[in-house]
Amino acid sequence: MKIISLNTWRGGCAKALTEYVRTEAKDTDIFLFQEASDEMEHIRSEELRGWQNIITSKYEHITGDDLCQMTCLAKDITLLVSGIFFPHNKNHGLGLWVDIMKGDERYTICNIHGAAFPIDKLDTEERLAQSREILEFLKDKPGKHIIMGDFNLFPDTQSVKIFEEYGYRNLIKDYNIDTTRNELAWAKYPNNKHLFADYCFVSADVEVLDFQVPKNEISDHLPMILEIA
Repeated sequence: MKIISLNTWRGGCAKALTEYVRTEAKDTDIFLFQEASDEMEHIRSEELRGWQNIITSKYEHITGDDLCQMTCLAKDITLLVSGIFFPHNKNHGLGLWVDIMKGDERYTICNIHGAAFPIDKLDTEERLAQSREILEFLKDKPGKHIIMGDFNLFPDTQSVKIFEEYGYRNLIKDYNIDTTRNELAWAKYPNNKHLFADYCFVSADVEVLDFQVPKNEISDHLPMILEIA
């Protein structure tokens, strides 16, 4: 199974992003999109027509903005149930989870857009609580677990490390990924160049075949591509 996670920047690089989604859709099973409003909704409706789409409500209650999440499942994925994280906490981010079957295997897959403020990407009580809420939710979930998205966190924060402490593999760390951002992000903040925001955590029973973060400019984030047995 192949899963791609990407903060789409609302489809801000529409032409390049459209071509990327069109090409990758040929052999991708699941897309996890963050910041998926505006032009990204048009791209999804055109390039992923016929897919199963689970879309969150917008999180205007947090920032006054209209960002949202999309989880897009290929036709042969069996969707069992879906839901959202952090629906009532304006200091948390936005999250969408799905329980699915692929063949004989059951998975819970989490699509996360962590709290964006403060912009320093350091630990706060709210960010720690956000990580704990995800882990508490997954504690009794049967099957294999995959957690991906834009966490708005630096790698050395406890909000990231806690996933490893609970037994999840941090593939950004395991695969020595050197950045999940690009020049489109760095140009906006030339004196404050952040290299990381996005993460992929998998439970110990997930057999990872490959994990890549290709360097491209289809958004101000780089896509994370996970392939599992």
